[in-house]
Amino acid sequence: MSRKKVLHLTVGLGLGGAEKLMAEMAARLDPSRYETQVLALKGEGPLGDSLRARGVKVSALGGRGPWDVRVLPRAARFLREVRCDIVHSHLLWANLLACLLKGRSKVVWHEHDMDDWMGRPQKTAERLLIGRADTVIAISRAVADCVARREPFVRDRIRILHNAIPLKEKPTSPQGKRSFRAALGFFGEEKVVGYVGRLDEPKKGLKVLLHAAAEIAAEDPSVRFVVVGDGNARAALEAEADRLGLSNSVRFWKARENVEEVYGALDVFVLPSLWEGFGISLLEAMDEGLPVAGSRVGGIPEVVVGGETGLLSPPGDVEALAVNLRKLLADPALRRRLGSAGRARVQAQFGISKMVEELEKIYDETEKTQ
Repeated sequence: MSRKKVLHLTVGLGLGGAEKLMAEMAARLDPSRYETQVLALKGEGPLGDSLRARGVKVSALGGRGPWDVRVLPRAARFLREVRCDIVHSHLLWANLLACLLKGRSKVVWHEHDMDDWMGRPQKTAERLLIGRADTVIAISRAVADCVARREPFVRDRIRILHNAIPLKEKPTSPQGKRSFRAALGFFGEEKVVGYVGRLDEPKKGLKVLLHAAAEIAAEDPSVRFVVVGDGNARAALEAEADRLGLSNSVRFWKARENVEEVYGALDVFVLPSLWEGFGISLLEAMDEGLPVAGSRVGGIPEVVVGGETGLLSPPGDVEALAVNLRKLLADPALRRRLGSAGRARVQAQFGISKMVEELEKIYDETEKTQ
């Protein structure tokens, strides 16, 4: 039986959750059934080389932004030459392009977020083109419901496929934890709260975190906060931290491929998003055995069970977030209980191998559509 050609079409190859998930899917599809490659609308990012090292062909079109019209003819030429059986697109601009240029390929539109960020132009473009997709994958029930409300005519094409990660055999050892803390510049017994992800405001609620951190640092100056990631909000967040007098309490680190050393240095993971489709960093943190302080919004409650694997607060509520962080920082037994339950949940339900098996079933189903 000949292999099916699958193209993962994405916007960029940075270290965001959607990009890392796409890379894992592309690299793990059954090579006896699928010939897989990746195409980025922008230039290459840090995931390009790692994908090649795993045997995945990678190409990039060199786009310089969402309105770079030069990408359109480049993408059209690429798709004509490659002639894929399935184009699996990720993030809005790649989704729109896949549907706009759809030929005989089946299109799998992958929806990675809620619609809070979308303006009228984005929603109009989606409404015009999403009907050409053969299947729409949503990363959570919350995202699926959001898409169905916007575009009810594709409701029967929506499939929920929760995000997943490569599972760790065991959490970081105490010795490794001390080593990772030293890498961060922490050498004592400080309690460390950390965030890992895009510095994307207002979505990620990081200003909310900084204001909660200011309350906590005023009560206990030994608590440290680590914010790891890149994004357009970095300078504004650093300025806000300085304004709040947090220069000694908050560390900002650039995004890194190996985030294990960050999670290994933490006592608590925090995701204070104002909206969130899923939050793949939650899985990474929980698999490390960390308790979570998160927002009760979007797909987060589908991952973090409040009171069982973490503590959830209303999005944007500084005081409620600070209360939950205080509870976790003050109670080692609670941290261990929530962290252990969170790791067990991830190990049972959110492994990447299980997810790829479900994805291949979705591909089989998609190929049968008319």
